[in-house]
Amino acid sequence: MLPGECVSCKDYLSPSNHCLCNPCIADLPWLGSHCKQCALPFKGAVPPTGKESGVICPDCQQKAPPFRRCIAPFEYQQPISHMIRRIKVDAYAPQLRQLSELLAETIRAAYGPDQRPDIMIPVPLHWSRQLRRGFNQSQGIAQILSSKLGGSSIHNHCLRRTGYRRPQHLQGKRQRLRSMNNAFEVRTPKPLEGRTVALVDDVVTTGATASSAAKSLLAAGVCAVDIWCIARTGWHISAA
Repeated sequence: MLPGECVSCKDYLSPSNHCLCNPCIADLPWLGSHCKQCALPFKGAVPPTGKESGVICPDCQQKAPPFRRCIAPFEYQQPISHMIRRIKVDAYAPQLRQLSELLAETIRAAYGPDQRPDIMIPVPLHWSRQLRRGFNQSQGIAQILSSKLGGSSIHNHCLRRTGYRRPQHLQGKRQRLRSMNNAFEVRTPKPLEGRTVALVDDVVTTGATASSAAKSLLAAGVCAVDIWCIARTGWHISAA
């Protein structure tokens, strides 16, 4: 019955906010100038405009990733990194809804009318990891995006991991790319043929996971793949 408090400054929250007040939202590490394809943050980033910078990074110029574009509202810095760690361990963390709704606003600003993908696919966890964790945070993000954006159906079970791999944060850049080769398979390709798909995840780092999943979807007949994530890191190398 009483107003909640901001997890950052401890001030009172407005009814429309879930864990951050408006001044603290404004102070988040919003993604400024970035590659219009992979969303790699450029150094000396400018304040966010809701649009890409219009510039393609050298890696994407040399070898374009298999996905069409990556949409992210934030750089993976504090306090975003702490908030994302929270949503990985608590399916009911208020940070999940707060960050997902801010992602929805960024997605809405990035597309014109009727240009958004009509299918969302949360990036799946390996079944053993999801069993230990009890949930997949990417599914939670997709559910909130669907409620805020509308017009996109969620397909939770058409993409699966082909085997268990070491956690990405325990691997170096090139190890990540090698370990994600053929990491996904499409179980039900028929509903996806000729459609545009948005892969939903919490963070994109090297792009290895996103690229591997996108390649599998394109091979199954998907027309194009976009990546929707909460945060993008500056740690990027091209996907072979």
